Amino acid sequence: MPSNNAKGESKSRINMLMLLMLLVIIPTVCSALILNIMSCSIFSSKLRKQYEEQVEVIEEQFNTYVTELCENVGTSFFTKENRDYSYVDSFLSQNIALTVFIGDTRTLTSLKDSSGNRIEGTKASSEVINTVLTNGKTYADDNTVINGEKYFVHYSPIKDSSGNIIGMTFAGKKASVLQTDINNAVLSLVLVTVIVLIIFTIIIYFMSKVIKKTLELIADNLHVLASGDLDAEIKIPSAIKENKQMVSALTSVQKMLQNSIGKVTRVTKSLSKGIDSVEDSANSSANAANQIGTAMDELSSMAQGMAGNVQSVNTSVANMDVTVSDIGSNIEVLASNSDEMSTASAEAADCMEKVLSSNQVSSDAVESINRQILLTNESINKINEAITLIIGVASRTKLLSLNASIEAARAGEAGKGFAVVAQNISQLSEQSNESAATIREIAKEMLENSSESVKLAEDIINTMSDEKQSIADAQDRFTKLNDAINDSVLKIKEIDSKTVALNQIKDEIINDVNELSAISQQNAARNQEVNSNVANIVNSIEDIAKNMNKMKEMKDSLAEATSQFKIN
Repeated sequence: MPSNNAKGESKSRINMLMLLMLLVIIPTVCSALILNIMSCSIFSSKLRKQYEEQVEVIEEQFNTYVTELCENVGTSFFTKENRDYSYVDSFLSQNIALTVFIGDTRTLTSLKDSSGNRIEGTKASSEVINTVLTNGKTYADDNTVINGEKYFVHYSPIKDSSGNIIGMTFAGKKASVLQTDINNAVLSLVLVTVIVLIIFTIIIYFMSKVIKKTLELIADNLHVLASGDLDAEIKIPSAIKENKQMVSALTSVQKMLQNSIGKVTRVTKSLSKGIDSVEDSANSSANAANQIGTAMDELSSMAQGMAGNVQSVNTSVANMDVTVSDIGSNIEVLASNSDEMSTASAEAADCMEKVLSSNQVSSDAVESINRQILLTNESINKINEAITLIIGVASRTKLLSLNASIEAARAGEAGKGFAVVAQNISQLSEQSNESAATIREIAKEMLENSSESVKLAEDIINTMSDEKQSIADAQDRFTKLNDAINDSVLKIKEIDSKTVALNQIKDEIINDVNELSAISQQNAARNQEVNSNVANIVNSIEDIAKNMNKMKEMKDSLAEATSQFKIN
């Protein structure tokens, strides 16, 4: 049903039925009017010519008749008292008046005045007399006034047997008769035209009503579509080809709107889910980035602690170097002077106490370094987990951007904004993948370096453990030195050999500590790079969040634009 607005518009404007009838009737009436005018003009001209020809023919017949009478009877036939008017009066039924002029005077005529008296004894006009009687020519006119009335006239001279002009004959027909005939013909033509127009108007009325009905049904269905109901069934019967084409076009428009609005609605819902998913992923990425930042801060603290432990190890190794040097000096003294063995043994015992204490400090430091490296490995594993999460988010973001690009391409002009956003999201996803790959490589390198540090630390711990056991054995032997002086030399030699080994271990420890210091510095530099990449990732996630807000606004606008349409 048409809406109230549509009804109001139909009342305030020209009715379709009236418009269709006017479009057909006005040109028809104009054509009929032009045809009537042309027909009247042609008919009047032909009828005038017919009248002139009729008057001329009858006048010629009458002239022949009068000429024969003049030759056979003489002119007295037309001038006597009891003249015969039967011939001239016989043409009155044809509205033809006849007159015989003897000389220039009317002697026999069917013309009568208003009193009923025949108009005889009068003369013709000088123009007629000059043309007919003087020059012997015929005279014709369609506007000659006789007795106050206009006539179609024709004059011819009467000649005797010698060819002399003795008079003239006249035939005339009133012009008012012509006008009457013309009026009657025009009236008949107008009546026929009016009847044809009435019949034609009735036919046009019913045809226009059929067209109007079809157009009203089309307009009603258009109002239904305009109201947003795209599932309404369109049934408009019509036998007119153009109306069928309009109905077909309306059906095509309905299907196109159903497909387009349906696609837009589905894309809007999918986009809404995608935006929510990306927003959740962005939040997860932000949390992961914050966790990475926290882990990197912890890793930096650990690296600083490692640097301090390395410094302690350096100090312990320096003390060990001094101790080993003292042991060497004592061994030389013991070798050169066995008498002083006891004293040297006591001093050696003291020195061994110091070495044992230093060894314990070194062992504790190395174990602390090992624990720090293990904690570093755990932090690196956390980084790898965060990177895996970031890569997953980036993959989902890239897939979402691809889906958004596809849907934007399907949406055409309405989806150009989505295509730009999808392209930005794809670029951010690629940047996130690249940053995550860089962080993973750095973490992998740190893990490898840390593994080497752990291995070195374990070697140091094993060596320190062996050294500790050796020192303990030496201390036991020194306590027994007073009881077994003979064995002291051998023990001193063993101590000497151990001292050489200890020097080698000391050198290895110094090298390992130097490498560990370099690793610590390298870890600090890697931590700075990771912190920089994490900052880039955080910025990218913030950009994603901003773009998600814009996409939400666009999605809301699109949903609002399609909300008035109803599709199952």
